[in-house]
Amino acid sequence: MKDSLKKTGGKTAAWSSGMYPLGVIYCAASRRGLMALWISPSLDDGAFVLRLAKAGYAPVRAAALKKVFDWLDLYFAGLAAPFPLPLDPQGTEFEKAVWKAVAAIPRGEARSYSSIAVAIGRPKAARAVGGACGKNPIPVIVPCHRVRGAGGEGGYTGGLHIKRALLRIEGAGA
Repeated sequence: MKDSLKKTGGKTAAWSSGMYPLGVIYCAASRRGLMALWISPSLDDGAFVLRLAKAGYAPVRAAALKKVFDWLDLYFAGLAAPFPLPLDPQGTEFEKAVWKAVAAIPRGEARSYSSIAVAIGRPKAARAVGGACGKNPIPVIVPCHRVRGAGGEGGYTGGLHIKRALLRIEGAGA
């Protein structure tokens, strides 16, 4: 562990996983807040740990993410609740602005990429908004599944089947 901390400049990421209707959900938190959520169709601890290491973190398995999984339990039960922890998504200032606007979309509603572009003061950046949504490191909690293309669903990094399932859980249909 000491060698990995030297390589990462002392940056650690506590991580854990849990089983949910869409598969295994992996979460990681820095000292500042939740920084990653990954939905995998199967148990794949090694792939998630590798993602964290490639991002410059020393991954540490922890049970300290109980509040995240408690929130996910409520979410998948169809109950709305504010997310209880600070977020620490890693991205550009543009991406962070997009993710902040997306996080403000109420449960059960959807917005278009172009409406998010307008909301962040970049009305011609709808395509870039789509790119930022595709790089969202905290899906479900930063609900990019609530953002649609002008002509319909749009895409979703986890696959359209996950986007549709999340929208159904929220009562928004697909």
